[in-house]
Amino acid sequence: MTSRGVLYHVVCAAPAASDAETFVDLAQAAGWRVYVIATPMGLRFIDAPRLAELTGTRVRSEFRMPDEPDELPTADAVVVAPATFNTINKWAAGLSPK
Repeated sequence: MTSRGVLYHVVCAAPAASDAETFVDLAQAAGWRVYVIATPMGLRFIDAPRLAELTGTRVRSEFRMPDEPDELPTADAVVVAPATFNTINKWAAGLSPK
């Protein structure tokens, strides 16, 4: 199968986040290289070690400092699931750092 590219799966703190593994499986089956990024509270709802095993890369949840290198490749697509009201409002206000 041809790779579709890099997909960031952003996971927020909500009960539906417990299905992140299913989403990763489906995205990978569709040809995406998936990187999971969880909000700090989102970590409480996922199995980060299992997701790291599935994706081959650690789950990111901390902000990086401006002088730290960006270890993530450029994304071709981003899926935020579940997206909380708080996260959507921060994005709308331009408060989410890269």
